[in-house]
Amino acid sequence: MTFRAPNEYAFAALLDALAVPWKHEALEPDIGRAIRYQPDFWLPDSLTWLEIKPYRHTPTPGEARAARLLVQATGRPVYICAGWPEASDLKIWGYFKAGPEQFAGGGPAMMLLATLLDRSPGAVTRAGLGVMRRRDEFVRMWRESHGKEF
Repeated sequence: MTFRAPNEYAFAALLDALAVPWKHEALEPDIGRAIRYQPDFWLPDSLTWLEIKPYRHTPTPGEARAARLLVQATGRPVYICAGWPEASDLKIWGYFKAGPEQFAGGGPAMMLLATLLDRSPGAVTRAGLGVMRRRDEFVRMWRESHGKEF
């Protein structure tokens, strides 16, 4: 499978390490065309959308609007994760059918990730550390899949 960014490989590996089922870009075509947005992951067990963005990314107004439209269209929450799956690198924005947008960074982001994955914070932290040991591998995989020279 080819992902658009190296940290998407890392999140797929994290989900696999935690035995969390996922589908890549699984949005139904009619909804995707209507809102022009395709989240990176669908998590069928938690009925949640997960979008992965680069480190230090903050959702643009257009991205936030697209996430809210997807919530309205599907009734399911959307989480935008910026960074890598470890406390020092992770920020998460959550969009929900009712209530305001939520934000968490660092340790609280890992706690939020554990909650949405229905796993213990310790398990998510350990899996994240294991995934991060493979960071260079994910960068290499991404470069190879996109024809980028080292």
